[in-house]
Amino acid sequence: MDEYNNLSNYYYDSILPITTRFLYDELVDGGVSIGSVGKKHYQALNISNVDEMYWNVEGGAILYRKRDEVKVLYFADSPKHSITLCGKYKNGVEFNETKEERF
Repeated sequence: MDEYNNLSNYYYDSILPITTRFLYDELVDGGVSIGSVGKKHYQALNISNVDEMYWNVEGGAILYRKRDEVKVLYFADSPKHSITLCGKYKNGVEFNETKEERF
């Protein structure tokens, strides 16, 4: 029985992430990504099939926000700087993309 559990865990740990990513890509037909427009200025890419979209910043503040782009002010004393875009596609599948910055 232990051999079955060990084998099951092995396949679960290796196959599940690959299968999940494959199915995710098939369901959303290309995923949302974060592109840089300029220094600390970001744009959401591949959003034609997006229903809901939210921006969040860690280690800073959003100076201005449109639906598909933001301008960010990062705090110099923050240990981590990142921008996150999350939401839902029109088919209900959720997404969460983060871009970390190093200064």
